[in-house]
Amino acid sequence: MARPVLATESAVEGIELANGLKHFVTADPETLAERGAELLEMDEEEAGRLGIEARRYVEEHYDWDSSMQKMARLMETTSPSLQSPATPIRAEAANG
Repeated sequence: MARPVLATESAVEGIELANGLKHFVTADPETLAERGAELLEMDEEEAGRLGIEARRYVEEHYDWDSSMQKMARLMETTSPSLQSPATPIRAEAANG
């Protein structure tokens, strides 16, 4: 199910939205009401198109695979132990 979404800025905090999707995100109550009225006045085809675009964007940028790839890249750039092979521990060093 793909539906257009109207949201406050705090509701989408941490989500980078494509420009076309930002139109329906605001912190101002009056603007939120105006955008809600726009959504209600839209014909079904346009609302459906917006919903499909939004869903496609979220699926492409926030699914588990892309999130884990971003996490792996972050870990590789910030953790020295992930950048080079681990140094084996010699038995005598491990025992004391």
